[in-house]
Amino acid sequence: MSNTEQQTAHRPTGVSVLAGVDVTGKGDTFAATAPGGGPLEPTYRSITPAQLDEAVAAAVQARRAPIDLAAFGAALDAAADALEEAADAVVATADAETALGETRLRGEHARTVAQLRMMAEEARTGSRRDVVDDPAGDGPAAPALHRTSVPLGVVGVFAASNFPLAFGVAGTDTAAALAAGCPVVAKAHPAQPATAELCGRLVAAGVAAAGLPPGTFSVVHESGYEVGQALVQHDGIDAIAFTGSLRAGRTLFDLAADRPRPIPVYAEMGSLNPLFVSRRAAAERTDALVEGIIDSYLLGEGQFCTKPGLIVLPDGPDGQAVLDGVVAALAERAPAHPLLHAGITSGFTAGVADASALPGVTAVHAPAVDGAGCQAALLQATPEAVLEEEALRREIFGPVTLAVRASDEQARDIADALEPALTASLHFTDDETGWARSLADLLARKVGRIIANGYPTGVRVSPAQHHGGPYPATTSPLHTSVGLAAVDRFRRPVAFQSFPDRALPSWA
Repeated sequence: MSNTEQQTAHRPTGVSVLAGVDVTGKGDTFAATAPGGGPLEPTYRSITPAQLDEAVAAAVQARRAPIDLAAFGAALDAAADALEEAADAVVATADAETALGETRLRGEHARTVAQLRMMAEEARTGSRRDVVDDPAGDGPAAPALHRTSVPLGVVGVFAASNFPLAFGVAGTDTAAALAAGCPVVAKAHPAQPATAELCGRLVAAGVAAAGLPPGTFSVVHESGYEVGQALVQHDGIDAIAFTGSLRAGRTLFDLAADRPRPIPVYAEMGSLNPLFVSRRAAAERTDALVEGIIDSYLLGEGQFCTKPGLIVLPDGPDGQAVLDGVVAALAERAPAHPLLHAGITSGFTAGVADASALPGVTAVHAPAVDGAGCQAALLQATPEAVLEEEALRREIFGPVTLAVRASDEQARDIADALEPALTASLHFTDDETGWARSLADLLARKVGRIIANGYPTGVRVSPAQHHGGPYPATTSPLHTSVGLAAVDRFRRPVAFQSFPDRALPSWA
């Protein structure tokens, strides 16, 4: 199918997809805004509480159907094939709503297709279902036990704005929940409704092709927060998956805990992701460090949850040389680029201004605002300021990082004072493994992934990946939101005692 034919066949029309049916909302009207531009077509209408009830009721009905994990695998494979075929239309739509660029979005699209296929294979094989058989022992106190896992129930998924495909309505949360055998009600991000509509239709088509109940998957739209809050509090919902800010994630967590029947919220939230550089690494790899730091913290205009938001350099001339190199590279960088939406732009500029006003902080490269775009910022702080000012140990989302030059002892003090994060990075030479081991021992207690001589942006999707960490990085440090193990969030153990094999459910 040509690009033009794709655009015609996959044209968004401004609808939610409720249990496989295109439905126009009955609430307020809204439209996405092009980053740095005006409103986009089509317009959308928020769904109403009654329409949300219909979507959740259909999902509950689907949950009650016999569990057919092979059908869930077939649905995920069909969705992956459809998404791959519609690549041109999906990428063009996402670029119009995000300005992330075709190169970045092509890569994210490929990752999204691969995630769907990886989870399809998991649904078929159940490699992570943790099946254990204990034969009966002697006497009544040792009955035979068969331990397996069962789908957790209906999952509410909140799409992220900074990864419209890989963490969107067809992203990793949806793929993992479906692989576990859970119906999904996905809430589109209001900044990218057309991308969500297109991807949602493709997943719904996969569900239909596999013969699953239509309520297995829905996508709902709204311009504000009321429907999202109602989704979390709906008694038909059994778990929530979310990627976004700490404030929003904590709000959803509290709403879920306040229900008559509390449910788990798997929220991945803000993260500072500190990067530490040793003395010899700074001396021997100055140019490489400058290039790597710039490329990592400004990837996607700093709108990655893994962006290194704190760079701890050694005190002395070698650390200063790395800092000077970053400043020089920023001066040659392209003009201001629009961020994903107005809320991110205002939060970024306010965060940088507030941090710059703190004692011991200097704006080495100020974030000039040009229309709807923002130029990259670089702040520098003293070690004492980082240790004393809690605000400097929090993420500022967008193209900014904070540099500090510190002694080895001060670097350890900073590492000890930081809140938990998704990642931490250590740059060191072969002669400095003692330095690295000491910091790694400290940081492993508070982050989900530690990188040696590399950068945290770019997360491999694999069985060994752990994309998580203690609160406030996530609300569930035992789990990952990236990789094969992401499916574990949506299953729970169940033990069958003294059951003959012929009496076990087919999925057990």
